[in-house]
Amino acid sequence: MKIVVTGVSGLLGSNLAWYFREKADVVGLFNVHAVTIPGVEVLGFDLQDHSRTHQVMARLEPDVLVHCAARTDIDGQEKDREGAQRSNVLTTDALLESLREASTKVVFISTDSVYSGSRGPYGEEDATDPRNWYGHTKLEAERLVAARPGSLILRTNIFGWNIQDKLSLGEWFLANLRAGNTVTGFTDAICSTLYTFSFAEILDLCLSRNISGLYNLATRDAWSKYRFGQELARIFRLDPGCVHAGSLDDVPFTAQRGKDLSLDVGKLEQALGGHSMPTSMESLQAFHRDDQAGLPLKIKQQGKGGGVS
Repeated sequence: MKIVVTGVSGLLGSNLAWYFREKADVVGLFNVHAVTIPGVEVLGFDLQDHSRTHQVMARLEPDVLVHCAARTDIDGQEKDREGAQRSNVLTTDALLESLREASTKVVFISTDSVYSGSRGPYGEEDATDPRNWYGHTKLEAERLVAARPGSLILRTNIFGWNIQDKLSLGEWFLANLRAGNTVTGFTDAICSTLYTFSFAEILDLCLSRNISGLYNLATRDAWSKYRFGQELARIFRLDPGCVHAGSLDDVPFTAQRGKDLSLDVGKLEQALGGHSMPTSMESLQAFHRDDQAGLPLKIKQQGKGGGVS
């Protein structure tokens, strides 16, 4: 099986390529930030170049396309709506057009930001009402993908190990707590954030069963970011007292954020024959196990061509 992953230099794209590289023939696509992942062919070009996108897809003939590439800077997109539209919607359209005659299964990575966040947990049939432009663009791209038979759309919220010098939610808490810094966790920002490698395992199950449609893929419960930081501190044997309670209302973000973006994962659990999604605690414990095994160092050093085995 050949899997093409767009956004391979991003958090989820790189972690999916890392996970699937021993299970399939994996090709990763990036635009600006070149990375190296052992066992993965990596190609760099702009997905907004429709001609090049057509050429690459015709040559690769993927069995599965996992479309992770997107702009995720929520505040920046409020100031650059045209750029966000190009990155999140027009590239999706170009990819779909390039595969119009192909039998490729398209997996689109969406977001919990398509919901308003006024009350969770949200099921797939609940009304969408994005509070920011990022959510609007992802919802528009969802609708394009949904028109393709057999496609799979996954709404999610993730944390994991960045291949670049960036920090996901878990990495940010961990780096600051290890440095002895005090940090703020929002008590009113609630989500079902899932560890990327747990996400990969569930996506693997979805592909093996050829599941299609729209699903929430997340933890089966939800925590505030404050609780997430506190529990992370305890699991890593750091000081939870360094995580202070705060509110989204205290920060003058450019873009609005939904407060309760928790997700109901019952539909996907049923589609997978009763397979339970991880809890928030199980997700954090997997994050801790991989840290103890040295995975983040391997990802970052090999991503830069360091060659740790």
